[in-house]
Amino acid sequence: MAVLLLGQYHFPAWQYGLAFGIPALGGFAGARLSAPLVARYGRHRVMIVSGWLRSIFPLGLAFTQPGDAGLITVIVVEGLLITCMGIFNPINATERLQRTSADHAAQVLTTWSVSSKLAQATLMLVWGVLATVTSPLAGITTAGLLLLAAPLLLPQRAHMTASEAGVSGQGVRAG
Repeated sequence: MAVLLLGQYHFPAWQYGLAFGIPALGGFAGARLSAPLVARYGRHRVMIVSGWLRSIFPLGLAFTQPGDAGLITVIVVEGLLITCMGIFNPINATERLQRTSADHAAQVLTTWSVSSKLAQATLMLVWGVLATVTSPLAGITTAGLLLLAAPLLLPQRAHMTASEAGVSGQGVRAG
């Protein structure tokens, strides 16, 4: 996105900052919404819906164009994406820790952190090469399309107990 917006589309640095600064507020909103949504709809349902949405919204970045329309596109898409991530991430972390015995929690968290950083660095390199060979927008579009498969890795309800899925307990509505 930096190469596309700052290099190819010649956005001023302040617009680039605006395009990613304003949507960051969605992370706060999502984190605040996470617990009430789980209480109302259940952890599994909220995890699946927010997990799917966070993989769908990046495809919207493929429609980024120069000028004000592109700036608005990035702000809206990133805002929706980061809000969904703010909802999903605490639920995913809870799920991961509940599936981990207490004596292995530190190792799981360390492995998760290191592997996430390594995957991010590797994917930045891969998408950078793809964007160089094709174009930044083609790289962004390809990444968006491949992200659509990510929710297939989310746990199925059958692999969760009733309490893990959030289908029983206070504040949870049936249905």
